[in-house]
Amino acid sequence: MENLIQKHNPWWKNQERDYTLDKWKTMKIKWIPKWVEEISLEPFSLNFVIGLRQVGKTTGIKLLIQRILKKNKPEGIFYFNCDFIPDVEVLKRLLDVYLSF
Repeated sequence: MENLIQKHNPWWKNQERDYTLDKWKTMKIKWIPKWVEEISLEPFSLNFVIGLRQVGKTTGIKLLIQRILKKNKPEGIFYFNCDFIPDVEVLKRLLDVYLSF
């Protein structure tokens, strides 16, 4: 599970490469979802990004992470695609592994 977590968070190891952002950078038309600029990043805020498939949620989150990395420690930013989580028990174990880093 640790390898999968680290694969989802390449900025922890100073890796600039991210599949989603690499793909976005090669597009002829690049857009940033409006919510990326409007989302609250104040402490204790909780934000949910929901929407249809293939509308830019992951891209928006990765662009937001890129912006957050300019002011925060990489280890404080945790991303994981929940498509890989079959149930709440696996989510709990995943968060426990992250917190143990």
